[in-house]
Amino acid sequence: MSKQLRALQARKSGLVKEARALTDLAATESRDMTDVEVAAFDVLRGKIDAATAAIDREAALIADEARLSVNEAIGIVVTDNHELDPKRGFASVGEFMQAVFHAQKPGKSLDERLYIGAAAPTSFSNESAGQDVGFLT
Repeated sequence: MSKQLRALQARKSGLVKEARALTDLAATESRDMTDVEVAAFDVLRGKIDAATAAIDREAALIADEARLSVNEAIGIVVTDNHELDPKRGFASVGEFMQAVFHAQKPGKSLDERLYIGAAAPTSFSNESAGQDVGFLT
């Protein structure tokens, strides 16, 4: 707990004790509070409300600082998850095929999603001669 929060809580506690003393004085004398006592109580009540608001603000700041220190300790890491997406950003096979179709047209720009995980062409499953026969089975 911060020193400032403790100081605010101590101030509020003192104000509450003063307000309680005013009401207890009238109660012990079996009477209503006088106009002067009511005015003093109202002033104290306003100070108590202000102290409560200050305590709430300080507590919120302490909580925010705690969250920040946790995030800094963990280390927020931002990564591009396109390569982890099994569809590579395409919503459907049809959308992928349209991107490939448009990529074959001269003068058209290539869809960036086609670059994700792209590999160089190989001779695997090629229909050339050789002992791998080349036919898909």
